[in-house]
Amino acid sequence: MERQWLKKIIIVFLVSVTILAGVWLYTVLRTGSVNNTPEGNAVTATSTSPTNAFLDQTRVPQPPPAASSSKPTEPKANTISWQIFTDPTYGYNVSYPGTWTLRDSRKYSGSPTNNYEQRNIDSPEHGDEVFSVVMRVYYDKNTLPVEDWYAKTLQGKEFPQFYPTPILATTSVTIAGLPGMEAFASFNGFTFREYFVTKNNLVYSIYLTNNGYTLQKDIDAANTVLSKLTIN
Repeated sequence: MERQWLKKIIIVFLVSVTILAGVWLYTVLRTGSVNNTPEGNAVTATSTSPTNAFLDQTRVPQPPPAASSSKPTEPKANTISWQIFTDPTYGYNVSYPGTWTLRDSRKYSGSPTNNYEQRNIDSPEHGDEVFSVVMRVYYDKNTLPVEDWYAKTLQGKEFPQFYPTPILATTSVTIAGLPGMEAFASFNGFTFREYFVTKNNLVYSIYLTNNGYTLQKDIDAANTVLSKLTIN
């Protein structure tokens, strides 16, 4: 009887040892499988979502193309090969890309209040389309502030017969270090921007045309033309 009781105790002890050994072995193996990466190179979760990133980039709003800026002080165009033209009559200095063409001046007399002399600086042609920076000089016998001259002349009774579309907006700007004005309008389906500044009874106009075809490099060049313009 005593031997049977001792035998049961031994069996229970062996079973307990076996269970404990199994638990210990499982724990060791499990811990080893997680910590088997070298120190300093711990496995980290990574997220790959190139599709979402691309969609986010495409949703970034892009500014509409503009022919110019009201603050043309940060030109982007490379001006190494640029030319400089000094108008001997009206005393302005204009820089322009060497690949552009400086045209001869022409005089216009559309109405008594709309007389001016014009000189085009044309970008290389793209088919039948040309982007131009147009220098215009008006004579202001009354030496009016640019806003008053503009309201009397280009928004007067005679001007609408040439450009019936009203001016959409005007903004005060600085051109060639002088207080000036920017006008934005639409005509025949095209938009245009024109800058005005006055000095010595003259009104200088920088008129930007795109004729429906505008390259970003031409826009950058036009901004640089504005930023480098000087009037003596």
